[in-house]
Amino acid sequence: MSSIHDAGYPVLLQDANSIVSRFLGTDLIGVVPHATIPKYCDSMFPNRYGKILDFMHVYDDDAWIRDVEWLPEEEAELV
Repeated sequence: MSSIHDAGYPVLLQDANSIVSRFLGTDLIGVVPHATIPKYCDSMFPNRYGKILDFMHVYDDDAWIRDVEWLPEEEAELV
C-alpha cells in the first residue's frame, strides 16, 4: 500500500478496526444455516457483536465446533 501512497494516490481504509481485528484473529465469523449463501449476512446477527465480515457453514465433523457460540433460535409455532 505504501507504493500507492508514494505514487501520490490517496489511500483510505474503510472500517480499519475490522481489518485490524481480522489480522489479529480477534474478529468473529458468522455461522449461517446451510440453506443460506454465506455472504452479506450481517443483518442475521445482533448488533452487540459489531460488524461481522466473514460467514460460513458448520458441519458435524468440524473439529472446532465446540468453540462456536450458538445464538438462541426463535421459537417456532404453528399458525
